[in-house]
Amino acid sequence: MRVEIREASFSYPAARYMSATQSRFEIPSNSVDAVPVSGPPPSEVYNGTPISPEFPGTRFVWMGGEGIAIDVGPESHDINARGTVLRDFNLENQSEGSIGIRINTQEPRVIDVYVLSLGDIPSGKPFSTAGIVVGDLGMVNDFLCRDCYVRFQQDGIQLLTVSEATIDHSRILENFGNNIVPGNPHNIANNIQIVNGTNFSNVNCETCAQVGTGAGIRISRAANIVNIVGGYCESNTGAYCIDASHIIGGDLNQLNIRDNYFATGLGGTEAAAYAIALNAPSANAVVSGNVFLGQSAAGIFNEKSNALFVQYNLLLNGTPAIVNSTVTKAR
Repeated sequence: MRVEIREASFSYPAARYMSATQSRFEIPSNSVDAVPVSGPPPSEVYNGTPISPEFPGTRFVWMGGEGIAIDVGPESHDINARGTVLRDFNLENQSEGSIGIRINTQEPRVIDVYVLSLGDIPSGKPFSTAGIVVGDLGMVNDFLCRDCYVRFQQDGIQLLTVSEATIDHSRILENFGNNIVPGNPHNIANNIQIVNGTNFSNVNCETCAQVGTGAGIRISRAANIVNIVGGYCESNTGAYCIDASHIIGGDLNQLNIRDNYFATGLGGTEAAAYAIALNAPSANAVVSGNVFLGQSAAGIFNEKSNALFVQYNLLLNGTPAIVNSTVTKAR
């Protein structure tokens, strides 16, 4: 089963568990409430794994081979469709899927959606590209992800050609590549907000077959402003919570990192050297009100930035400095 949404606005209310091998599910090009009802009720098990009550009510299992499970706006004319809403369901990969949810429409909303295997690992497989990809076919304006959970995928969320995107109070963590990816060498994201208790921890999963060495947030091409406010990140050695050290050209202008908690070395794991890495010659970076706990070298590795402003940060568990000693343009 592949779900394609074209010029539609719809939501998934809590219902029953559904496997793609059990029923066919199509969404016409108008507004519709889809209530799949096949499969066992949520109080039972799937593949021997109890279905946890923490997951949203409707559950999709991708068993269709390589490809995209839910494709919102797959045709070129769909980029002008507005107001798509995906909400209240769990999506799991049990096959060779590449992308869980792909979105190429305007003002899309993803609310209370989980891209996560029932029983976590090893019952499911990661989507090999990302759990969610936004704006790979054209410019997407005003994307909102709220109260979502994306875990154990290759990347968590890729924000590609996106203008004004907000990730709010979500858990985008422990993915095997990077958790949140604003832009890439071929796409520019701009005006990105990651706020309100969002957890982007990239600490390695000790029970998983794969080991993640990517960043909590990996920025490469992000124009105008990136705000990372009120979040939480744990990291292990060799990884950054925020990696802005591979900026392409001058595509990062303003980076604000405020009121976050960056921790490492918890539970006896080896500590990361830094929480944040900067090599962004055109960027003004403001780092204030954060807690840096346990980093072995400093909170920030600043290879290069246009200006770095740091104030009111707290060092705990032996973190020796806010910024590395080879800082360039720090104030």
